[in-house]
Amino acid sequence: KPGVIVGGKIVHDCAPSRSIGYYLESLLYLAPFSKQNFNITLNGITNDEVDTSVDTIRTVLLPQLSKFGIESTELKVRF
Repeated sequence: KPGVIVGGKIVHDCAPSRSIGYYLESLLYLAPFSKQNFNITLNGITNDEVDTSVDTIRTVLLPQLSKFGIESTELKVRF
């Protein structure tokens, strides 16, 4: 749905056929543009054979985002 990315508190039960990384990747690209901070709780499996694992996101994607000016003080992810 087009419009403003609001942010806020989100709780989502991820489908067991996809790992949390599938959902987290998209949210990480949208979160810096939201009006409010995201407080996201994703429940599900952390890795599978298809999607990026949460450990890869933490060790690779988050440092890459810092190269675009999104510092770790602005983006907090707990696993």
